Amino acid sequence: MRIASGIDPRLGPLDAAARCAELEAMGYDSVHLAETVHDPLSIALLAAERTEVITLRTAVVVAFARSPTLLAYQALDAQVASRGRFELGLGTQVRQVIEGRYAMGWSRPVERLRDHVVTIRSLLAAFISGKPAGSETETLTIDRVPSYFNPGPHEGLGAPPILVGAVRPRMLAMAGAVADGVITHPTNSDALTIDALVAPTLDSAATAAGRPAPRIIASPNVVTGPDRGSLADEHGRQRQLMGFLLTTPAYGGILERLGVPDLGERLRAHLRDHGEVGLGALVPEAVIEAIVPCATFAELPDLLAERYAGAVDEIVVALPRSTSATVAANVISSLRSIPSR
Repeated sequence: MRIASGIDPRLGPLDAAARCAELEAMGYDSVHLAETVHDPLSIALLAAERTEVITLRTAVVVAFARSPTLLAYQALDAQVASRGRFELGLGTQVRQVIEGRYAMGWSRPVERLRDHVVTIRSLLAAFISGKPAGSETETLTIDRVPSYFNPGPHEGLGAPPILVGAVRPRMLAMAGAVADGVITHPTNSDALTIDALVAPTLDSAATAAGRPAPRIIASPNVVTGPDRGSLADEHGRQRQLMGFLLTTPAYGGILERLGVPDLGERLRAHLRDHGEVGLGALVPEAVIEAIVPCATFAELPDLLAERYAGAVDEIVVALPRSTSATVAANVISSLRSIPSR
């Protein structure tokens, strides 16, 4: 099993790049670069200079805040700088964020993200080969890229894989048809959802499209530490975070599967009336247990093997920042023995 880690999204670009180098030294296979308060594509470029083998993956960059041509240029630059270690993870975000934070238009997210994937892949192929670039899909047309604006050719360079963040069935089916991989969200990374929804939807769509099934990168918010006493604070923080995340209707599918379909509305009512304080207390322990793996370093391999062995290709496990490099290397090595998909 490949093991990935996220990084603190509030680290500045130089500190984030340095953290990527630390994670590489611990033995991680991949690092996830999220889009919150910094640009993950810029961090990927900086991290490429400080690392040698670790995969640098945006997880995820907001596709609808950028043009597909710009994303193709940025992905190519990161692939060149990292000498083939970059992966472009794309996501839609939700309508309120696209319109209210990015001042961009929102429509038909499944179709538009599909066309972003297809268009970016076409542009990357042209930019790497040096051949004429262009693409026409249902929602996007690129027909004005003369040779002056083609950065290729780049002999011996492969195109970076394109992955998508997907939660709902239609987005998962789209990913199965066109993407190289899927990055799950913390609210659909539980074993039940992967087994009942994520994997079969991807496999079915890939088969229908006549292509291999995409990789599954599971992104649970793992709580771990050296002993039970070290888990309490992070467990409480994750409970509060899940209470907030589950106020979003798009993430409510897990509540249906866990038999608490009305919890989302109760959480939204609390948020409207009382704000974020106390949201976590409304989430039953059984829900947290299913969504948030919680175990000591010694217990973690067995817990994650029970949930994910043979079901996914990669798991995101961020160890506490205070973990020494030696201890981290031992934990990661033990996790890598879990069978992958």
